[in-house]
Amino acid sequence: MAGKNTIITSTAVKLDIRTASTLGRAVSAIIDLLLTLLVGLGCIVASVVIGPTSTARATLVFSSIVFAFGIFPVLLEYLTQGRSLGRYIMGSRVVRGDGGPVHLRQSLLRAIASVGEIWMTSGCLALTVSLVDPQSRRIGDLLAGTLVVQERTPKYRANALEMPAALSDWARNADMASLPLSLSRNIHRFIARGHQLTEESQHRLGNQLLYETLSYVSPPPPPGTRPELFLRAVAAERARRDEARLRAESERVASLRERVRSV
Repeated sequence: MAGKNTIITSTAVKLDIRTASTLGRAVSAIIDLLLTLLVGLGCIVASVVIGPTSTARATLVFSSIVFAFGIFPVLLEYLTQGRSLGRYIMGSRVVRGDGGPVHLRQSLLRAIASVGEIWMTSGCLALTVSLVDPQSRRIGDLLAGTLVVQERTPKYRANALEMPAALSDWARNADMASLPLSLSRNIHRFIARGHQLTEESQHRLGNQLLYETLSYVSPPPPPGTRPELFLRAVAAERARRDEARLRAESERVASLRERVRSV
């Protein structure tokens, strides 16, 4: 579960953030677990090799376990300002409740809580709590006052607003009113992520958006035009016209500014 949430910063500013999904957090936790095991194994092997006596080796092995499973995760999270190898790969970060970087105390509380909710229960307790919590927080987050946010989100494909060649002439000559913001957003989302839908869902949603958009476009597209091509052409042409309008307004303002300066 993931979604948008509003947090209040220390300067009383509202920010809309996207919390990391439970699945994403689980994947990053597995990656971090593998890293911790590798660090712990390396430290244990080194302790056995360099320990001069059996007592010294036992002490070094115990210290290695404490470092690998206790100190290392805390320092890594604190020094990287809420990141870890797993979170870096998944594009997420641990932050305070107000959106700021985590403190050392908060990283320590999260690590202590992880012993019970992750290590002792094989992650079942952490998974259950994160599924119930609206912000996908585990017990360690609730105790420390932190949450995991998604920093890297899927981007639109580079060719999302390219004009279909077969509709370029029609689009330039068509009358296109400004689309409502909600409809424009839905069209852009469909263009960017429609390929992820099943063929039936893509066809149904495409036709629905086509019928909604036809109210703002005249004349309609050539007969036989596929909905996704029509929507792509409308989005590309509206973007071109809006860009041209903004450029003209910017040039007009610049011209007026020069006139005022010359007076």
